[in-house]
Amino acid sequence: MKARLLLAVMRAVSKLFGGTACVPVDFPGKPIPASRPRVTRQGRAYYAKTYRNWRRSAQQRLTGASLPAEPMTGPIGVVMEIVYPYPKSGTHREWPQGDNDNYEKASWDVATQAGVIQDDDQIVANLTVKRYTERQEQEGVFLWFYQLPFN
Repeated sequence: MKARLLLAVMRAVSKLFGGTACVPVDFPGKPIPASRPRVTRQGRAYYAKTYRNWRRSAQQRLTGASLPAEPMTGPIGVVMEIVYPYPKSGTHREWPQGDNDNYEKASWDVATQAGVIQDDDQIVANLTVKRYTERQEQEGVFLWFYQLPFN
């Protein structure tokens, strides 16, 4: 049900953006939001280990993917789906924890470093959906980058 709703939204977004070029990017595995940098006593900044590991594996995943030869330029629209594993102990919440903006930052940073886009400041429109997995569904972060017209 939820996956079908997102598919309908994606089709509507594609029509809204005028059928422009779309670059799909998938990061399978448990989604990890971007952490805040921490600072040592010596003044060096670092990120949490789980976030560093997620970024490393996401970049490796994109290295073997078929991406455009050149980064996307100009304004970009993004549709993003965060599919989180349902907790084993159960939960009272109907949606996963974590702020959408932290998941977005993590994914957009990896996409920038992999050369999908030039810079995440090109993203002028985005739609992010966060939900738990349905039966036998793969968890992960799934993105669709759309080239927007300049007008």
